Amino acid sequence: MNWIMTYESYLYEAAAKAEVAKLEKVLGLPAGSGVFRDVFFDKSENTLYIEQPSDLNPMDAGAIITAINTEKSRVKKEYSGIKKVAIGDLQITV
Repeated sequence: MNWIMTYESYLYEAAAKAEVAKLEKVLGLPAGSGVFRDVFFDKSENTLYIEQPSDLNPMDAGAIITAINTEKSRVKKEYSGIKKVAIGDLQITV
């Protein structure tokens, strides 16, 4: 039974990374939604890299792509100079 966590591991898991929380806010997603594992903006390539959990439902993945497409102006405003959003092999031009 290794599904029981210590208090410290629970706190670590529950705490969202600052970049993940920032992107959730920009896209209008609920805080701590769990659809992003990690987010990184590479200023030299002007690309926002998004890492999603491997067990993410395809409907959730599609909702993220839709949110990025509808909130392009907010994404451009928050990440100045952005040209692409990369989610795994998928790339979205902003």
